[in-house]
Amino acid sequence: MNSPESTDAARNDEQAAGLWRGDAGGLKLDARRALVQLLKGPVLDGMRMPVIWKALLESEDLIRSRLNDLFLDLVIDREQLFAFTRQADTDPVKAPILLKRKPLNYIETYLFLFLRLRLSSAEGRGERAVIGLDEIREHLADIAGRNRDAVGFERHLAGAVTKADHFGVLRRLKSGEDAFEISPVLKMLMTADLVEQVKGYYEGRAAKPGEVAAEIPAGIENDESEDEDDEDDAEDME
Repeated sequence: MNSPESTDAARNDEQAAGLWRGDAGGLKLDARRALVQLLKGPVLDGMRMPVIWKALLESEDLIRSRLNDLFLDLVIDREQLFAFTRQADTDPVKAPILLKRKPLNYIETYLFLFLRLRLSSAEGRGERAVIGLDEIREHLADIAGRNRDAVGFERHLAGAVTKADHFGVLRRLKSGEDAFEISPVLKMLMTADLVEQVKGYYEGRAAKPGEVAAEIPAGIENDESEDEDDEDDAEDME
């Protein structure tokens, strides 16, 4: 007698068969879309993409297996509704590196540090970490200096906020176009050790300028094949 698990697996295989002529895949359509999003990176956000998030959880073992075939690990936070991939620790096997790393510039690093500290503070009070664009602008102005080029500063500010959004660190709130919630995924991307390291740099304790900023993306592995239609994809998947 077949177990419920084997019956479900057989049903999934049957539904996945023949998405196109010659298709040899074993995942259903939404599970494949979840796999693609994980590979595109940097994050699969369950709040933004509930359909493929559900598919990920339903086909977790198969998707994890597919990623392991590529020397990648799957990280899932079911409570905070996000998932991402990272290079697997394959020691002693020497494995090719699939995921690229994207360094953060000076202002982006400072923004990520500010958001990380704000997130920790909000969680300590049991509150959501909500922040407005004006507050971000005011904070980043501290390192830009009073004699900053206003146009250039706004360009760098927009770039830093866009990067935070791309990494899934900021979630734009529907209540206002300039209001965001800081995602707990930032804790995975920026560990407590890295926070102290970066704080040391900005407080003048780091040995060399730029050293710490260059190390920030060590835990942010992503192929950076940015898709201009990411938001459209998210809406389609919902």
